[in-house]
Amino acid sequence: MSDHTLSLIPVLYYDDLSPQARSCCMLIKVLDVDVELKYINLISGEHLGEAYSKINPSRTVPTLIDGPVTLYDGHTIMIYLCDKYAFQHGPPVMPKDYLGRLEIFNLLFFEACVLHRCHSHLLTDILLHKYPNFDVNYHKGKILDCYSALNSFLTDRTFLAGHRITIADFSAVTTLSVLDLLLPIDMTYWPNLKVWFERLKMLPWYKFNADGIAKQREILEIVGKFPFPSPLQQSTVLKRKVAFRCDVDYKEIFDPEKKIGEDEKIEKHVHFKNCQNAVECSLSQVVTDYERNSSSLLSQGQCGNKKRMMSDKPLAEFLN
Repeated sequence: MSDHTLSLIPVLYYDDLSPQARSCCMLIKVLDVDVELKYINLISGEHLGEAYSKINPSRTVPTLIDGPVTLYDGHTIMIYLCDKYAFQHGPPVMPKDYLGRLEIFNLLFFEACVLHRCHSHLLTDILLHKYPNFDVNYHKGKILDCYSALNSFLTDRTFLAGHRITIADFSAVTTLSVLDLLLPIDMTYWPNLKVWFERLKMLPWYKFNADGIAKQREILEIVGKFPFPSPLQQSTVLKRKVAFRCDVDYKEIFDPEKKIGEDEKIEKHVHFKNCQNAVECSLSQVVTDYERNSSSLLSQGQCGNKKRMMSDKPLAEFLN
């Protein structure tokens, strides 16, 4: 039996560079649950080591271990914590009824499949290629799509799922706050979203997200050469010509008559391997650049296994 199985409190492996790790930490604070936090330094590659790989084979953060339960996804972790703790003594940040839960799932999947994808693609391009050596307008269009959807979700609502804060808000705000760094939310175009964002920033447990955003900004400046304040200002609503990125013609993919010759197969395979090697080299350079320019952030990983309990009380008025 592992030490985690014998632990009396849940253990969360995290790095505040991860949006979903920040979401989980904010929820833990709101639920007033004692959790042991173990820092995993993503920049130094600690998550790729053998020790952490045994805990989480996908080598991602966050990871929650609570006795025999091990969870690898931030959204799942939040649902689990709510089901175990919120209904006992915490605020109702996750509905009990079937239809209410479906609405929360809908918003969580939007964050995972749309909002976070926009975030991860943009940050990857900035860190690998450096600003402005990538398709800025493409990413700007993607961000505007996300802003538009969220602004619509918030029509006549205080929070994403209604007039009471839920884990859908915790999930979205951590990712959105990074996008806001890069393309500030304009009150003129996205009033519902802007008011919602400012409302969440006023809450006491938002500080955990703010600390992670500050670290994210420093990395974008040092490694990605991204200038702040951001040069990506919203002046007009763009109409994007490209719906999504792809290096091949989708008509060819879905054409049953299309037959690819052996030479073309080999050429595409070589192109893929070259791209893969370039990405691996670039990622290695990202770590090297960051270690050279920002040792202060890396030093935070020295206290990685220090136990921290999060038990500050939230503002009840936003949770009733």
